[in-house]
Amino acid sequence: MIRNIKSLSPGAASHRLFQFAWLSIPLVSLLTAQPDDVWQQLRRPAFWGLAALIVCNMAALAIPLVFIESRRSRRLFFIPAILLSILVLGYTLHNGAPPGPAVFVAMNHTTRSELIEVLPGLASAYAIELIVAAFLIAWIWLLPHRFEKTSRMTRLFVVNLAIWITNLLIFAWMFAPQHFSRWVPPNAENAVFPGSLIASAYSATKTDVHEHLSAGQRAFRFNAIADDRRQALRIVLVIGESSTGSHWQLSGYGRQTNPQLSSISKGQLVYFPDVLSGATATRGAVPMILTRATPMDFSPATRERSIVSAFSETGYVTGWLSLQDRFPYSEEASHEIYINPDWAAGERYDEDLLPLINTQIDKHKRLFLVAHSIGSHVQYPLRVPRESRHFSNRSNADLLDFYDDTIRYTDRFLSRIIDRLAVQDDIPSLLIYISDHGQDLNKVRTGELSQGAAKFPTENVHVPLLVWLSPAYLAKWPEVSAQLEKTRECPHSQIEVFHTLLRLGHIRLDGNAPSLFDEDCARTRPVMAGSRVKYFP
Repeated sequence: MIRNIKSLSPGAASHRLFQFAWLSIPLVSLLTAQPDDVWQQLRRPAFWGLAALIVCNMAALAIPLVFIESRRSRRLFFIPAILLSILVLGYTLHNGAPPGPAVFVAMNHTTRSELIEVLPGLASAYAIELIVAAFLIAWIWLLPHRFEKTSRMTRLFVVNLAIWITNLLIFAWMFAPQHFSRWVPPNAENAVFPGSLIASAYSATKTDVHEHLSAGQRAFRFNAIADDRRQALRIVLVIGESSTGSHWQLSGYGRQTNPQLSSISKGQLVYFPDVLSGATATRGAVPMILTRATPMDFSPATRERSIVSAFSETGYVTGWLSLQDRFPYSEEASHEIYINPDWAAGERYDEDLLPLINTQIDKHKRLFLVAHSIGSHVQYPLRVPRESRHFSNRSNADLLDFYDDTIRYTDRFLSRIIDRLAVQDDIPSLLIYISDHGQDLNKVRTGELSQGAAKFPTENVHVPLLVWLSPAYLAKWPEVSAQLEKTRECPHSQIEVFHTLLRLGHIRLDGNAPSLFDEDCARTRPVMAGSRVKYFP
């Protein structure tokens, strides 16, 4: 195959160039990605495991190269494959890592309206890659009718090499994964195309949270214990969407995005200014709020039940009210209502949930309620009624104005829930609000996907978190507010909400896990991003 290209005919030279380009794709994709967790651990014998992955992927690409000869068959196979490889390389260049499981999870749950929103931006962001792909496709289309004849022995050698290497890797991985991890750097399989797509898709099936509880989850029990099953207590957990903590007035933001919450006395409302989400995408972050899943071990999200069941087991009436996509944990609630089937589109607003929330508050004295809002999800003009706009209520309003208005609208939404809880001041009550993740406004401006990316600014994972305690709650448990105030300035993680809720609801489970009450301010905070976990101080 290797010879001086200048001595070949134009058609044969074109074939050779195509073959070299095609077989270099696995190596180019790896070199372009430069994932830290691969290169930093590139020591023998890990080098040989990584080399085996590259050879295996090159052998897989060599099979169609050797066997496909007719022009029609070449077009049917190579044109889509070349387009896909160019898009993968483009994604890698833009995001600093190849597409990981989070991308496949997001694709599985993307609605038609959401896809329509981002397609123009994606086309613009990937314009250069698409132009390169167009040239390559034209090149393939105009290749001569047949590849040069390849000997039967060469074909047999390529096929056998691919089969043996593939089987070696698969059997080693299946039967001795703990030993195999010594030979291949972590997540290296997600960095070598085209096997990376298969590995990421497989990982996505293991980590994706489906729409309904599995058989194992239905049989699961926490065996939770309540301090007093007869104690009247109302708890409302509001899960926000794409709200960045740095744009909250309570965090020190220059604009008045929280005028109503800021007016609540310090003893009643505790705001945590330094909280990171557990993931950069909704399907990963929400389970880490509601279950014992963490970025290091996401399996409880698909193996166990959620916080809803822990409260149900201890005599609480539970409810799930949502303006978003379906999560399986709503099946654990006494009442579940989804009122926004095409959740990425308008015209539905968070305050549409208020009548349903008020009904549950008025009806039940021992209540745990989850309200999943649509918050600051793009597109921002669709998240705030026109009459409620403040910053964007002008002719030259820009993206920042519309985004800040979504946070100001969240401020009003939360304040109205608090007002309803405070009306019945004889019953202790509390509200916790936390966003699933933040938002990279620069990505939104270009129309690119910012969720699930491996490379992102801190604002994409910096989330607001607040706890409001009613006067009746403070009268019965006065020490709680002081304990939360003591840790308010500490760095916190989204995964602490699960056990914080249990403690606030006076429920006990076996084991010990981090919560907002912990006074350890020196911990590191993991975030599940792309195909690996990052750690923040």
